[in-house]
Amino acid sequence: MALDACFAALRDVQSERAAAARLAIPALRRLVATFPHRTGQSYKLRSLLWSLYNGRPADLSDMLCLDWALRKDLLAVMLGFGHEDKTVRFFYAAFDDAINLEAHQWDWFTAAGDEPRNEPDSGDDIAELRRKAAAHLS
Repeated sequence: MALDACFAALRDVQSERAAAARLAIPALRRLVATFPHRTGQSYKLRSLLWSLYNGRPADLSDMLCLDWALRKDLLAVMLGFGHEDKTVRFFYAAFDDAINLEAHQWDWFTAAGDEPRNEPDSGDDIAELRRKAAAHLS
């Protein structure tokens, strides 16, 4: 009986993941549609999506600069990313299709990997940033 419940729970999770991936596909297309405009939002989206695509760190607070619809689409993409089964596939190939084949923005997207990261290099730098933030808040 416990094993049946375990398998039922796994089927439910698999069904939820497939549903999330189905929603993520059009959401990714809507996000990529911002790329040609080269706005602040498109640069933020590029950084966040590039991080999802290759694991490079990104500043998640960049989501706060996005319009609400774009933020919801980004979260849909994040939730669906990595799912593949017989009915829906939303992994690297989905990014390639949306960014390269449909929007023709692959070169601009991958250029995000060439830009320097704005992150501290050592614990001393982090401590200094914390001091500055505390001074600013007081």
